[in-house]
Amino acid sequence: MIRREAAVIWPGYFSKNLSRKQGRRVPLSLAVRNPSGETLIEAAESLGMTAQLEEGAHPSTWWRGTGKVLVTPRKKTTKNVLITAIARKLLEKEEIRLRERAREKRKRSRRR
Repeated sequence: MIRREAAVIWPGYFSKNLSRKQGRRVPLSLAVRNPSGETLIEAAESLGMTAQLEEGAHPSTWWRGTGKVLVTPRKKTTKNVLITAIARKLLEKEEIRLRERAREKRKRSRRR
């Protein structure tokens, strides 16, 4: 078995579209729609971790080439703590994005 300093994080861990049985690892309250490897990297790096995207597909969904993210935390921690921290940051970023989208929509409707 290969020992790695980095944890392998799959985008499906954070997907609202998947059930726990299908591979989601966070509660629905922390899940987001359509997480990508790039958004995981942004979230991990904003938490001060190093992250790297690699090609690949989760074994249970081998037909989807979602890629995987190798995350190296600053200090040693468990994978569950790491996943929860990234999930909170992803949710925060999604809420900001949705607020901005709603603001833009209101601006467009006022112009009419």
